[in-house]
Amino acid sequence: MVSSFSYRAALLDDWDVLHVHWPENLVRHRRKTRAWVRTALLVALLCRVRFRGSGVVRTLHNVAPHEEGGLVERTVLTLLDRSVTCHVRLNEATHGRADTPMVTIPHGHYRAEMAGPSNGSHAAGRGLMFFGFLRPYKGIDALVSAFADVSDPEERLVIAGEPADEAMRTLVERAAASDPRLELHLGFLPDEELAELVASVALVVLPYKEIHNSGVVFAALSLARPVLVPENDVTAALRREVGPEWVHGFHHPLEADHLAQALAAAGSRDAGIRPDLGGRDWSAVAAQYTTVFEDCAGRAVQEDPR
Repeated sequence: MVSSFSYRAALLDDWDVLHVHWPENLVRHRRKTRAWVRTALLVALLCRVRFRGSGVVRTLHNVAPHEEGGLVERTVLTLLDRSVTCHVRLNEATHGRADTPMVTIPHGHYRAEMAGPSNGSHAAGRGLMFFGFLRPYKGIDALVSAFADVSDPEERLVIAGEPADEAMRTLVERAAASDPRLELHLGFLPDEELAELVASVALVVLPYKEIHNSGVVFAALSLARPVLVPENDVTAALRREVGPEWVHGFHHPLEADHLAQALAAAGSRDAGIRPDLGGRDWSAVAAQYTTVFEDCAGRAVQEDPR
C-alpha cells in the first residue's frame, strides 16, 4: 500500500519505506515558525528511521536545491541523505553517493494528464510559451529581455504560472505593460486550461539558468510541442532519444536569434508526428519504483535492529 506523505503518518503509522523526491520541501515554509516546526519534525522522523531501520528512497531530481537554504536546513538535509538506502536518478548524468545503491528510472510523460487538443491535432500554433512556477532560477528575466528584441510585431509570448514572490510578479507585469505581445496567465492553471494554452503555441521555452530534469519538458513534449532548452549533456541525450525536431538547444545568454531560429524550426516540423516517449509510460515507471520499494523494504526487515 502507498500512502501520501504527512508528518502525522510518517511519525505514527506503520510503514516500511519512506520515499522523498523534493527533500527541501519537508522543511521549508514561508513562515519561519512553520519552517522551524517542520525541521524539528524531520529530525524526529530521521530518529524513527534510524531506530526502525526503515528504508529510505530518494529521487534525485536535481543535483542541488534551486534556492540554497540556511545552515540548519543544509545540516538536516545532509542527515536525511545519509539515511538514504537507494537513490533513484532520472537520467544517466546524475551522480549520487558512491556508497549508496543507484537505479535509473526515467521521468514519465503526461499524455493522459495533459490530454489537450494537440493530442488529436499536432499542428503548430503561433508564438512561444513559458509555463510553470515562476522562480528566479528559471531565467524569466532573460526570456522577456530576449523576446523584446524579437522584431516581428505579430509574434507572441505566453507566460503562465504562479509567481514565486512579488518581485517575480512585478517583473512579468512590467514586461507585459511595455510589450502588448506578452500574454500573462498568472496563478495556478488546471491541466485542461494549461493544455489549451500549450496547444495554441508553436514552441515552449525553458530559459533556465541551469537544467537537469524538468517536468515542464515532458508536459510540452506530451502535447507535441517542441522545446528550447539550455544545451548540456542531459538535453543532448533527450534530443537523441526523441529526435532533433523536438529539442532545440541554446547557450547562455539567451538571445532573440535563439528564439527566432527555434520558432522557425518548430513551424516547419511535420504536424502529423509526435515525439517518441516510449519507455516513459507511468505504468512502467510505477513498476520500476515498486521493485525499488520492495527491495528496500526487504533489506530493512533483514537489518531491523529490534
